[in-house]
Amino acid sequence: MTPFAASFLIAMAVVLAVGQPFINYMRSKKTLQPISPDAPEKHRLKHGTPTMGGIVILGAVTVATLVALFLVKLDSAQKARILLVLGAFLGAGIVGVLDDRGKAAKKENRGGLSERVKLALQLIVAGGFVFGLTRVEQVGITTALNLFGWHVDLGVGYYGLAVLFVMGFSNAVNFADGLDGLA
Repeated sequence: MTPFAASFLIAMAVVLAVGQPFINYMRSKKTLQPISPDAPEKHRLKHGTPTMGGIVILGAVTVATLVALFLVKLDSAQKARILLVLGAFLGAGIVGVLDDRGKAAKKENRGGLSERVKLALQLIVAGGFVFGLTRVEQVGITTALNLFGWHVDLGVGYYGLAVLFVMGFSNAVNFADGLDGLA
């Protein structure tokens, strides 16, 4: 069995072992997902669904990633890159947990983090990730892009674009999960 298959199985085992008890605990604590009154009728079926289940996924991926780091022979730069990705994943997940916790505590969809606070936290996570990558890369990061055959050197703007890219994916996951639990 490859280390990657082993880490997948470890993550799956963690989710299967902890998932249902965690959902039951959240339900007993009345940590439920509020639904916006502006949501479509089909969306209201989620009313009363326990929230913050992503904590289980965050934990499972973290355990599996750390186990894989010990099973696979990697150099220090490769390990640092993996830890940076894990840190960005956990950072974005913590922002989501804080947002969901506020919503559940106030029992309203707008009770979580404000848009400004959420964006500021996402900026910190994405900025930290991009900054960390610039420190880990031994050969440096090129700031040039090849767009449809045109060579464009963005200079320091490349790093801003990278931060927006990470923030964009974070929000895309947030919207998909918020709409219908796809994430």
